[in-house]
Amino acid sequence: MEKQIAKDCSDAERLEILEASAFKVEKNYSYTRELEQGELQDRQTTLSQNMIKIDVAKQELKEARDKYKADAKPLENENNAVLQEIRTRSEEVVDTVYLLKDEEHERMGVYSKEGALLLERALLPNERQYSIIDNSVRKLANS
Repeated sequence: MEKQIAKDCSDAERLEILEASAFKVEKNYSYTRELEQGELQDRQTTLSQNMIKIDVAKQELKEARDKYKADAKPLENENNAVLQEIRTRSEEVVDTVYLLKDEEHERMGVYSKEGALLLERALLPNERQYSIIDNSVRKLANS
């Protein structure tokens, strides 16, 4: 078989020769052909441009994800805290408390600034000791 048929003819003449000589003509037959140097360079240019565009899009996506994370993280933390409060039906408060000793019953009461009893417990060994300060405070309170 020849590598090239009707090489010296025009495109129209070559097409006539091929149709007249063909056993069968198949439409939409898929095959590969070698690219010419100019076509190859065009494809390489297209590939480079596409890769640059994809890289820019990836960078924009990364920046958008970082912004999302920065915006969403505090909200997620707040939601977790609120969810914990809902689950336990209480909130943690950091404030001043007042410890009042009941020596008669050997108990210690922890009160909030609103005067609400938060916790009652037994006196610790170091709290059971009598001190001059305790005595002077008691005397002032009784006066």
